[in-house]
Amino acid sequence: MNRKTITNALILALGLILASPALAGDYKCTATTQECLDAMVAHYKQKGWIGVSWERAESGKGIEVVQVVPDGPASKAGLQAGDRITAINGVGYQDEEKLAEVQKSFKPGVTFTFTILRDGESMKVAVTLGRFPDDIIAAAIGPHMLDHVTPESEKAEKTAKKEGS
Repeated sequence: MNRKTITNALILALGLILASPALAGDYKCTATTQECLDAMVAHYKQKGWIGVSWERAESGKGIEVVQVVPDGPASKAGLQAGDRITAINGVGYQDEEKLAEVQKSFKPGVTFTFTILRDGESMKVAVTLGRFPDDIIAAAIGPHMLDHVTPESEKAEKTAKKEGS
C-alpha cells in the first residue's frame, strides 16, 4: 500500500475523529484565508494522532481498523488492520456521546487504552498518541482552503484589508 493511499484513508478517518462544522453541509467559512489556515493548523498541532484509518464494523459492533500507518503510534503499539476496537479508555463504541468526549481529549503524548478484538480474543493495547505529520495536516486542510479561493472570498478579503488599513 502506497503512502498516498494511506494518507487519503487517514484524511477520511479525520472526519470521524475531528468532526468539523465545515463538513455539515451549507456551512461557509467567514474567516479570512490566513485566519482560517492559522486556526486549522493550530487545531491539528494540538490534536493527538493515532495513525490509523477506521470505520464502523459491518456488524455494527465496534470500529474496524482499516489501515495502520507504518511507524505511527498505533503501529508502534501493536494495533493491526482488521482489529476491531470495542472501547477506548473503557468507553464502549456504542456510547457515541462519551466516546466523542474521549476523542476530544486526544493530545500528543497522552496514552489511551484501546480494547480490541483480534481473531476472536479481547485484548487491550496502550497507544501513546503522536503529533499529526505535516503532510497529513496539509492534505486535511487543503480541500477547505479551496473554499476560500472564489471571487466572493477574494473580494471580501480585499475589502477587509482596505478597511483595516
